[in-house]
Amino acid sequence: MHAYKTLLAAAISSALLVACGSDSSSDSDKDEVASQVEVLTTSNLDRAVTMPDAQNVDVAAATIPADLPELAITGSERAIVTANSRNRIALSVPEYAIPAGKKVGGYLVEFGDSSQYFVAAGQHVETQTMAAPTVTRKEGQFTSPNKQMPVAQAMQIIPTVAVAETQVQVAGWSTTEFDLPSSIPDLAIRIYPLLVNDTVVEVSGIEDIDLINPDNWLGLQTLELLVEAVATSPVQVSLTWNSEVDLDLWVVEPGGEKIYFADQISEESLGWLDYDNVRGYGPENITYAFQVPAGDYKIVVDYFSGSARTDYDVVVAVGGNVTTYSGSFAADADSSDEPTQDVVTISSSDMNPLLAEPIALNQWQGVWSAGEGGATVFDITEDSLRLIEVDTCSRFNVRTNGYFPTGFRIVNGQLQVSNAFVNATINSSSGTGVDFTYQYVDLEQSSISEQCSFLQ
Repeated sequence: MHAYKTLLAAAISSALLVACGSDSSSDSDKDEVASQVEVLTTSNLDRAVTMPDAQNVDVAAATIPADLPELAITGSERAIVTANSRNRIALSVPEYAIPAGKKVGGYLVEFGDSSQYFVAAGQHVETQTMAAPTVTRKEGQFTSPNKQMPVAQAMQIIPTVAVAETQVQVAGWSTTEFDLPSSIPDLAIRIYPLLVNDTVVEVSGIEDIDLINPDNWLGLQTLELLVEAVATSPVQVSLTWNSEVDLDLWVVEPGGEKIYFADQISEESLGWLDYDNVRGYGPENITYAFQVPAGDYKIVVDYFSGSARTDYDVVVAVGGNVTTYSGSFAADADSSDEPTQDVVTISSSDMNPLLAEPIALNQWQGVWSAGEGGATVFDITEDSLRLIEVDTCSRFNVRTNGYFPTGFRIVNGQLQVSNAFVNATINSSSGTGVDFTYQYVDLEQSSISEQCSFLQ
């Protein structure tokens, strides 16, 4: 097994260099599969993102009263959706908004151009709304063994009674059907709480609610919907959660190495964590593209920092076998004796039939430009790989032990690299990968610019 570890010598203005997976299929197989995969856009979002546990409905726009009041959000404030993801969101309404003699029977949920779902309401619970702690990414964190802990600050706790709480699952797309090269920003989920008389014992479907009566439409809640591009691979592990705490996804490998925020590329297996989400909700995503050492790979979730109770979902995709594992952490779990939870173990015997052999550097020695304009070049020798930003002559050594890291691939004899490897940055306002792009571009033979000749 050829091992390598990719470490960047410095950070580009808090940017992370990110890689995407490749697969073990032949070029002809890839071309055939690619022809069957749709590029995900807002126009086909309703087919790509679904709510599998909810009732699929069709409520005419004319039935929904105009000028409904905006309701406070007492459940989840946003939903994260990625390839193969299964993310739970909590729905509820503030108790003070419910008129006498009524209760919430369920929720009409809308997103995209034509997606509508109904989910029946659950039991009453009491929640607390609190300010989220500020988490600052430590400079150079890609190579740092420690995160910077949340900055101490005053926290205002406002008791809020939320009623009719229930959970619904938002499911991401299959990579065999849709491809998302870049995240889609500025989307929303519209939530319409629907009322019934408080004498109603059970609501089993939307047909049990009188939608013609405008008094049964309580108002409108708007949740942020983040449709996130992430690295995909034949073996992929993704974590999402439902609050503004910092959870971390780990994979502990047979030799003891751990893929996590401080060691994002495994020296043993070539497995890779594409970015560390520190602001909440996720996703965090680990992919395997190359043959791995024999043994078991243990998936773990760690509550790194925060103060809120949190539900999480881990999706494990091994080829076409996609399984969701769900769990929860109590509030302030980072200060408890059990801040980590083991999720599941997967075996190399299930992984390796899907994974590719690594690509040797010595077949591609020279200087290669990535993308239009040659703003970034790769200087490749028999045993080293350097990334150079031409405008600033910044140099980044990628130690690979003679093999390309995940994020490079060969298609029809052409060497390609993911845009994410050279351009992806963390969106500082949300802590997610809104600016990540996962399109592959051809590498063209080039030369190091004269202004950067001192790097030669």
